Amino acid sequence: MFDYNYLHGYISRTDEYFSYFSCGGVELKVVPARESVNTAVIDSKDIIISRHPLDSSAQNTHAGVVTHIEERENTVILEVDCGFSVKSSITRRSADTLEIRGGAEVFVIFKTSAVRLY
Repeated sequence: MFDYNYLHGYISRTDEYFSYFSCGGVELKVVPARESVNTAVIDSKDIIISRHPLDSSAQNTHAGVVTHIEERENTVILEVDCGFSVKSSITRRSADTLEIRGGAEVFVIFKTSAVRLY
């Protein structure tokens, strides 16, 4: 089963490095884009969950709270509210290691290239 995040918003600005997609009062850094896009799509498998911010090449790090946990055969789907709602697919081991529970404070992390714009 494929789990994609569909976020609705708009390109609020562009600088020399990124365009900024505004949704839910939060800006996502995305690859430079035309202003007419209104949907950002992110595969749940492209989203990293961490208990702390990471120093990495990923340009998007958003603090959030786990609002829903769905256990599947080999994975766990987390729904996180970080000003916008996003789902992340992680392994059971990762969920256990990170001690993920409903209400847990986490960081949602993803690269600009993981965001597809339409």
